[in-house]
Amino acid sequence: MQNFISRFMTIAAVLAVSAFPAHAQSLVTEGPSSNMEPCNQQTPVEKAQCLSAELTDPNSLGLSAWKVTNECTERGAVVAKIDFNEGSNPNATADQTVRLTSFNGTAKGKSVGAFSGVYCCNDSSDLCSHLELCISDFNKSSAGETCIFDDTKYAANGNACTISTFCKKSSAGYNLNTITVHWANAKDLKNCDGRLTLHNC
Repeated sequence: MQNFISRFMTIAAVLAVSAFPAHAQSLVTEGPSSNMEPCNQQTPVEKAQCLSAELTDPNSLGLSAWKVTNECTERGAVVAKIDFNEGSNPNATADQTVRLTSFNGTAKGKSVGAFSGVYCCNDSSDLCSHLELCISDFNKSSAGETCIFDDTKYAANGNACTISTFCKKSSAGYNLNTITVHWANAKDLKNCDGRLTLHNC
Protein backbone atom coordinates (compact mmCIF):
# COMPACT_ATOMS: atom_id res chain seq x y z
CA MET A 1 0.00 0.00 0.00
CA GLN A 2 2.81 2.37 0.90
CA ASN A 3 4.54 1.69 -2.42
CA PHE A 4 1.28 2.39 -4.25
CA ILE A 5 0.86 5.73 -2.49
CA SER A 6 4.48 6.69 -3.21
CA ARG A 7 4.02 5.77 -6.85
CA PHE A 8 0.79 7.75 -7.03
CA MET A 9 2.50 10.82 -5.54
CA THR A 10 5.35 10.59 -8.06
CA ILE A 11 2.94 10.34 -11.01
CA ALA A 12 0.92 13.24 -9.62
CA ALA A 13 4.10 15.31 -9.31
CA VAL A 14 5.01 14.55 -12.92
CA LEU A 15 1.57 15.58 -14.12
CA ALA A 16 1.72 18.75 -12.04
CA VAL A 17 5.12 19.79 -13.37
CA SER A 18 4.39 18.68 -16.94
CA ALA A 19 1.18 20.65 -17.00
CA PHE A 20 3.16 23.89 -17.08
CA PRO A 21 4.27 25.39 -20.40
CA ALA A 22 7.89 25.27 -21.56
CA HIS A 23 10.37 26.31 -18.86
CA ALA A 24 8.02 25.45 -16.00
CA GLN A 25 8.91 26.18 -12.42
CA SER A 26 10.19 23.30 -10.31
CA LEU A 27 7.86 21.61 -7.86
CA VAL A 28 9.42 22.29 -4.46
CA THR A 29 8.52 19.46 -2.10
CA GLU A 30 10.38 20.65 1.00
CA GLY A 31 11.99 23.87 2.21
CA PRO A 32 11.86 27.46 0.91
CA SER A 33 10.22 28.01 -2.45
CA SER A 34 12.24 29.11 -5.47
CA ASN A 35 12.60 32.81 -6.18
CA MET A 36 14.37 35.22 -8.51
CA GLU A 37 17.46 36.12 -6.50
CA PRO A 38 20.20 37.74 -8.64
CA CYS A 39 22.99 35.35 -9.57
CA ASN A 40 25.43 37.16 -11.83
CA GLN A 41 28.51 35.95 -9.94
CA GLN A 42 28.49 32.18 -9.59
CA THR A 43 30.71 29.62 -7.88
CA PRO A 44 30.25 25.97 -8.94
CA VAL A 45 28.94 23.82 -6.11
CA GLU A 46 32.15 21.75 -6.29
CA LYS A 47 34.13 24.82 -5.15
CA ALA A 48 31.52 26.29 -2.80
CA GLN A 49 32.09 24.60 0.55
CA CYS A 50 29.04 26.35 2.01
CA LEU A 51 26.68 24.67 -0.46
CA SER A 52 26.04 21.00 -1.20
CA ALA A 53 23.75 19.42 -3.76
CA GLU A 54 22.27 16.00 -4.48
CA LEU A 55 20.92 15.52 -8.00
CA THR A 56 19.01 12.59 -9.45
CA ASP A 57 18.84 12.25 -13.23
CA PRO A 58 15.43 12.01 -14.92
CA ASN A 59 13.60 8.72 -14.46
CA SER A 60 11.52 6.97 -17.12
CA LEU A 61 8.81 9.58 -16.63
CA GLY A 62 11.24 12.45 -17.24
CA LEU A 63 11.17 13.62 -13.64
CA SER A 64 14.43 14.55 -11.91
CA ALA A 65 14.97 15.33 -8.23
CA TRP A 66 17.26 17.79 -6.48
CA LYS A 67 18.28 18.72 -2.95
CA VAL A 68 20.43 21.70 -1.94
CA THR A 69 21.77 22.40 1.56
CA ASN A 70 23.40 25.38 3.27
CA GLU A 71 26.50 23.92 4.97
CA CYS A 72 27.34 27.19 6.77
CA THR A 73 24.02 28.02 8.40
CA GLU A 74 25.74 29.49 11.44
CA ARG A 75 27.38 32.11 9.22
CA GLY A 76 24.45 33.30 7.11
CA ALA A 77 22.33 32.64 4.04
CA VAL A 78 23.35 30.86 0.86
CA VAL A 79 21.55 31.30 -2.44
CA ALA A 80 21.69 28.25 -4.72
CA LYS A 81 21.07 28.41 -8.47
CA ILE A 82 19.88 25.24 -10.17
CA ASP A 83 20.47 25.14 -13.92
CA PHE A 84 18.56 22.81 -16.21
CA ASN A 85 19.62 21.49 -19.60
CA GLU A 86 17.07 22.87 -22.02
CA GLY A 87 18.33 20.56 -24.75
CA SER A 88 17.33 17.49 -22.75
CA ASN A 89 13.63 18.31 -22.84
CA PRO A 90 11.67 21.03 -24.69
CA ASN A 91 9.61 21.46 -21.51
CA ALA A 92 12.62 21.50 -19.20
CA THR A 93 12.22 23.40 -15.94
CA ALA A 94 13.41 27.01 -15.99
CA ASP A 95 16.63 27.80 -14.13
CA GLN A 96 15.86 28.93 -10.62
CA THR A 97 17.37 30.16 -7.37
CA VAL A 98 16.49 29.31 -3.79
CA ARG A 99 17.59 31.10 -0.59
CA LEU A 100 18.81 28.77 2.17
CA THR A 101 18.93 30.42 5.59
CA SER A 102 19.94 29.37 9.08
CA PHE A 103 16.27 28.63 9.79
CA ASN A 104 15.50 26.91 6.49
CA GLY A 105 18.78 25.47 5.30
CA THR A 106 17.61 22.69 2.98
CA ALA A 107 15.30 22.61 -0.04
CA LYS A 108 14.15 19.65 -2.12
CA GLY A 109 12.28 19.57 -5.39
CA LYS A 110 11.21 17.66 -8.48
CA SER A 111 11.69 19.00 -11.98
CA VAL A 112 11.32 18.17 -15.65
CA GLY A 113 14.54 17.52 -17.60
CA ALA A 114 18.20 16.99 -16.77
CA PHE A 115 20.47 19.25 -14.75
CA SER A 116 23.35 21.23 -16.19
CA GLY A 117 24.78 22.44 -12.89
CA VAL A 118 24.31 23.90 -9.40
CA TYR A 119 25.97 27.14 -8.32
CA CYS A 120 26.33 29.36 -5.27
CA CYS A 121 25.33 32.95 -6.04
CA ASN A 122 28.13 35.16 -4.69
CA ASP A 123 26.19 38.38 -5.24
CA SER A 124 23.15 37.15 -3.24
CA SER A 125 24.74 34.86 -0.62
CA ASP A 126 26.34 35.97 2.63
CA LEU A 127 29.17 33.58 1.74
CA CYS A 128 29.91 30.66 -0.58
CA SER A 129 33.40 29.38 0.18
CA HIS A 130 35.97 28.82 2.91
CA LEU A 131 38.07 31.58 1.34
CA GLU A 132 35.34 34.10 2.07
CA LEU A 133 35.10 32.80 5.64
CA CYS A 134 38.86 33.09 6.03
CA ILE A 135 38.93 36.70 4.81
CA SER A 136 35.97 37.68 6.97
CA ASP A 137 37.40 36.07 10.10
CA PHE A 138 40.90 37.47 9.62
CA ASN A 139 39.43 40.95 9.29
CA LYS A 140 37.74 40.43 12.67
CA SER A 141 40.81 38.98 14.41
CA SER A 142 43.01 40.92 16.83
CA ALA A 143 45.64 41.07 14.07
CA GLY A 144 43.19 42.73 11.74
CA GLU A 145 43.90 46.27 12.90
CA THR A 146 47.66 46.07 12.36
CA CYS A 147 48.08 43.55 9.54
CA ILE A 148 45.44 44.26 6.95
CA PHE A 149 46.36 46.42 3.98
CA ASP A 150 45.20 46.80 0.40
CA ASP A 151 47.89 44.41 -0.83
CA THR A 152 46.97 41.55 1.54
CA LYS A 153 46.69 38.32 -0.47
CA TYR A 154 44.55 35.29 0.29
CA ALA A 155 44.41 31.79 -1.17
CA ALA A 156 42.46 28.69 -0.22
CA ASN A 157 42.92 25.00 -0.87
CA GLY A 158 40.21 22.89 0.73
CA ASN A 159 40.15 23.80 4.42
CA ALA A 160 43.57 25.48 4.26
CA CYS A 161 43.73 29.26 4.00
CA THR A 162 46.98 31.08 3.18
CA ILE A 163 47.35 34.74 4.15
CA SER A 164 50.21 36.92 2.98
CA THR A 165 50.38 40.38 4.52
CA PHE A 166 52.55 43.00 6.22
CA CYS A 167 52.22 43.27 10.00
CA LYS A 168 53.24 46.31 12.01
CA LYS A 169 56.12 45.98 14.48
CA SER A 170 55.93 47.53 17.94
CA SER A 171 59.03 49.67 17.32
CA ALA A 172 58.87 50.76 13.72
CA GLY A 173 58.35 49.24 10.30
CA TYR A 174 56.56 46.13 9.10
CA ASN A 175 57.30 42.45 8.55
CA LEU A 176 56.03 40.45 5.61
CA ASN A 177 54.22 37.32 6.80
CA THR A 178 52.85 34.31 4.97
CA ILE A 179 50.93 31.81 7.04
CA THR A 180 48.65 28.87 6.25
CA VAL A 181 45.93 27.94 8.74
CA HIS A 182 42.64 26.11 8.80
CA TRP A 183 40.03 28.64 7.71
CA ALA A 184 38.22 28.27 11.05
CA ASN A 185 41.37 29.49 12.87
CA ALA A 186 41.78 32.73 10.94
CA LYS A 187 39.80 34.54 13.62
CA ASP A 188 42.44 33.57 16.22
CA LEU A 189 45.48 35.02 14.41
CA LYS A 190 47.57 37.54 16.35
CA ASN A 191 50.22 40.10 15.49
CA CYS A 192 53.17 39.48 17.81
CA ASP A 193 55.56 42.36 17.12
CA GLY A 194 55.27 42.03 13.36
CA ARG A 195 54.91 38.24 13.36
CA LEU A 196 51.57 36.70 12.42
CA THR A 197 50.85 33.65 14.57
CA LEU A 198 48.16 31.55 16.22
CA HIS A 199 50.22 31.30 19.41
CA ASN A 200 50.20 33.73 22.32
CA CYS A 201 52.79 36.48 22.15
